[in-house]
Amino acid sequence: MPKIFTEEPEHEQWQMLSSFIYPSNIERYFAQKRIENHDQGVVDLISGSILQAQEYFHASSSVSLNTSPLLLYYGAVNLLFAASLLNSGRKVDINNHGIKLEVATRNRLADTTFTPYFSTEHGGLHQFCKIFCPEINISQYGSQNKWTLLETLGSILELKIDFESCYGMKSNIVPIQIVTSKQDSVERIDKQEFDNQNILDELKKIGDFSKCYIKPKLESEFFRYQYIFLRRRIEGKDITETSVMGQSFLRKFHDKGGHKIVLPGIIHLYKGLFVLGNISRYRPSVWIPFVRSDSTGERQIIEKFMRICRRNIPNMVLNFIHNTNFYFTKEIYEPLELSKDFTEEQIRKIALEEIKKYK
Repeated sequence: MPKIFTEEPEHEQWQMLSSFIYPSNIERYFAQKRIENHDQGVVDLISGSILQAQEYFHASSSVSLNTSPLLLYYGAVNLLFAASLLNSGRKVDINNHGIKLEVATRNRLADTTFTPYFSTEHGGLHQFCKIFCPEINISQYGSQNKWTLLETLGSILELKIDFESCYGMKSNIVPIQIVTSKQDSVERIDKQEFDNQNILDELKKIGDFSKCYIKPKLESEFFRYQYIFLRRRIEGKDITETSVMGQSFLRKFHDKGGHKIVLPGIIHLYKGLFVLGNISRYRPSVWIPFVRSDSTGERQIIEKFMRICRRNIPNMVLNFIHNTNFYFTKEIYEPLELSKDFTEEQIRKIALEEIKKYK
């Protein structure tokens, strides 16, 4: 995970993304990815989309909650569209959102329901899923494919504490603590994540848990330790995700008609912005009273969700474009001390090997 030291992460992210407004940089990127004979006009589409995305993002931070969700949604659409074009060099035909808002309720905004279109090749959601989670066909689950804003908010790591406090239920995110020493590295989960329920049943709700980890032995650990210790399978599937701040976590699946769906964070952010942008634009009778006189604390969740989108989406798109995880930090830069990363025995072996080279 490359560390980028900066006082202003959002500014630095857009500085990096802005390199793709220049045709020569886009052509160089295509050459590095061995994308030949890209579609005519795609370079201008990428450049224009990133320029517009940047302006939408910046504008969303200077207006009130009355209009900021709509501006941020437009910015996200443009940025994800640019990422799609950079990924393939081919034009992507998008002529609808790919989502239909079903019910927007005044009682609790989180109960708003929405449905991905059943079958479309031209929906924004469907096209972006093809890029960020190609193994999932979001439209194939028919009438069972209804989602709620509650599910979306509960799928964002940075909202976990606020979500559980506001709605009185566990989120779909399970943080992992990684404890390292000179000899080993251990993954563990705090048992409080499971509300003292049947822990093995709860672990089964984590997408592909058994393909990544060996079944924990809880008979002894449950009473002796505060944590569940995880042991990875040899050559097992890696199901862990990493936040833009470097926090590792696991994601529970969503059950849609018996299908276990695990969507990446960037798709949840996109869905959430669609819902909030749509309500603020087309359902003012719901949105304006919510903004003016929310008495539940839910508005704080929405405001934080907006800040998370503004900070995370550009970072996630950068990670996708460059196929690495950029970590923007305000930490003071320090030289790398290898002595902290190796045991004494390892250092001795390295030294002996170097000495042998000169004998």
